[in-house]
Amino acid sequence: MRRFLYKFIIIGDTAVGKSSLLVKYIDKSFVINYVPTIGVDLRSKKIEYSDIKIKINIWDIAGNEAYQQIVSPYYKNVHAVIVMFDLSNPSTFENVKYWLENIKTNCNSEPVIVLVGNKSDLPHNNYQMDIKFFNIFKYYEISVKTDTDTIDKIFTELIEKIQSEVERKIKQRFKVPIFSLEDRSREKKRCCCQIL
Repeated sequence: MRRFLYKFIIIGDTAVGKSSLLVKYIDKSFVINYVPTIGVDLRSKKIEYSDIKIKINIWDIAGNEAYQQIVSPYYKNVHAVIVMFDLSNPSTFENVKYWLENIKTNCNSEPVIVLVGNKSDLPHNNYQMDIKFFNIFKYYEISVKTDTDTIDKIFTELIEKIQSEVERKIKQRFKVPIFSLEDRSREKKRCCCQIL
């Protein structure tokens, strides 16, 4: 069985629901009392596919600007970034550019990036996303409070995207030719020599 370890980070302004997203994904629960993350928080999840075991370490990065210098090392060697904003607070959407710049500045890899608008259960503006403009993989609108299926979908689609890219790179690196049994039998027939 093959094993993979992936690193995810969740970033965005304070109080947009980063910690709540993490708790909902890992524990399938919603915490009503808001406690801001101090620095970083780490949670892990193991996932099994048919012949693959995947462990993802998910780092919840504090949104408070005071912590940004101490959290920048957590951007290193990251496979996926979830950038969150509050649908009911337009200033958090305006700061999405800041968070995307942080990724460019601090990441030493090319992570898969998704943008998540949270708190869809509250009155909010409609945001039209141009994922090409933001250079992101996908955009989701959710309510961490009431939505479990879309939260699972976010992480599943990220894992599938990363895994397919890893598989592509493995094949490319080792340049493993793929033969069918028919191809192999044709090769034998074309042989110029025979053993008697």
